[in-house]
Amino acid sequence: MKKTLWGLSLLLIALTLLCACGRQSAAVPTPQPTAPSGGVDFITNGCGVSATWEIEDGHILHIRGTGDMRDYLGDEVRTPERAPWYEERSRLTALIVDQGVTKLGAHCFEDLYALESVSLPDSLTVIGARAFENCSALNSLRLPAELASIGKRAFCNSGLTVAEIPASVKEIGDMAFSSCVDLQEIRVDAANEVYSSRDGVLFDRERTRLLCLPGAKAGVYVIPSGVKSVAEGVFPGCRLTELSIPGSLKILSEGMFLNCAELVRVRVDSGVTTLDARCFGQCGALREVDLPDSIAVISPEAFRGCDALSSITVRDGNLKFSSVDGVLYNLDGTLLVRYPSGRSGAFSIPAGVETVGPRAFENCTGLSELETPESLLRIDEGAFAGCTALESLLLPAELGRAAGRASE
Repeated sequence: MKKTLWGLSLLLIALTLLCACGRQSAAVPTPQPTAPSGGVDFITNGCGVSATWEIEDGHILHIRGTGDMRDYLGDEVRTPERAPWYEERSRLTALIVDQGVTKLGAHCFEDLYALESVSLPDSLTVIGARAFENCSALNSLRLPAELASIGKRAFCNSGLTVAEIPASVKEIGDMAFSSCVDLQEIRVDAANEVYSSRDGVLFDRERTRLLCLPGAKAGVYVIPSGVKSVAEGVFPGCRLTELSIPGSLKILSEGMFLNCAELVRVRVDSGVTTLDARCFGQCGALREVDLPDSIAVISPEAFRGCDALSSITVRDGNLKFSSVDGVLYNLDGTLLVRYPSGRSGAFSIPAGVETVGPRAFENCTGLSELETPESLLRIDEGAFAGCTALESLLLPAELGRAAGRASE
């Protein structure tokens, strides 16, 4: 009898412990994801400290929550991963960012090439670097009234046709709207204290720095007098055919007008002193360049790749350079600086020329014959590089070795 009672006691103790364990497990249940409503495919809270994202109806990216979105993988931001919706980019056509979100992180919507519509909240103050880069289907966007900062290349290569900058914007990064080939104009609110626009072109408030030329702007353009500097990436690849450059822009820096494939004529006003390397590089249609009396420095590579160039003229009064029949020389005519590479046929270097400068005849593919004067003493490196039609070149004996280097 005692053994039976003892056994029942042990059984009761065991049951009591099991019930206690069951109650403890029930008190801390395993977290389960909340089933989203409204046709949501999936949800995660990985895009900011207090921000979540959803893809709704298979094509709408919806950012909810408050505060800043995080930055994602890119050239400027070395984070370990791309945005979590990146792999869904081919089907994302719309973006909604809820009120309360204050910053769009760097690279957050980069390469969403199907994105057509974007709704941004009034709470937004910062658009990060490259946030909408390569969003080629995005042709319109309303920027919030309290937006303060637009990051570098934020809308680069997007499909925008018009950009309207609110009065609140205090910072626009370099190349924010570059390579937007459909961009017709940039409008800046007249109350903005940092930026301004004129004829659809973006400047600082004082219009001493040119910040963005809309990609769709074509034809003739006169850079306004008073502009002293040009931001990175403004003109390369532009669609202008004629360009007038004011004297207030003292130095045409390296690559400033690189790859302006439709540019035919350039006039440079008095006051400009320097043409840096490739400032007009690869302007394949460029035929005529008119230089002022103030030019003092011309890089041997200033017109590299301008294979249609037929005339370089220098106005009277220049103390460093001269031009004869569209060919560029130093002032006293002893140095041949640049022969226009778009010319063809034969050419006779004038008597009195002592030196053919570096790259002077580079890529003159139409040059077939060249006559040199007895005064010629020196040929610099690369002077005849790329002259593929030049079959023979007769030089004084002492210049034989120099000619070998000149064709390299």
